[in-house]
Amino acid sequence: MDLSLDGAPAERTLLGTAWFANGQYSGGGIRGAPRARLDDGLLDVVCIGDMSHLQKAVFFRKLRSGAFVDLPQVTYRTARRIEATSAEPVPVATEGEAIGTLPATFELIDERLKVIA
Repeated sequence: MDLSLDGAPAERTLLGTAWFANGQYSGGGIRGAPRARLDDGLLDVVCIGDMSHLQKAVFFRKLRSGAFVDLPQVTYRTARRIEATSAEPVPVATEGEAIGTLPATFELIDERLKVIA
């Protein structure tokens, strides 16, 4: 797939999966983006490269705690806008629900949800 962050030239990468997250947790307590902050205006971009079976075993052991981000097969960046494309069909899911395939654009829009407590 090709990823462009904040309008930079697209980078071609082979991924096992990628998470674009505003918060640290998803999927029943999985800490997929442990450095994410809800108030920083940025999406955390967590890309997991291709792994051997042994590397996957280490990855899954570290997944719930978020310690997997230090593995060499993982890149961790931030961006306001992410454009993802692929010549092959790549499924896109939000909170575990399939919503389509690439191409897709993800971005945070400031002040769109106001919460009064």
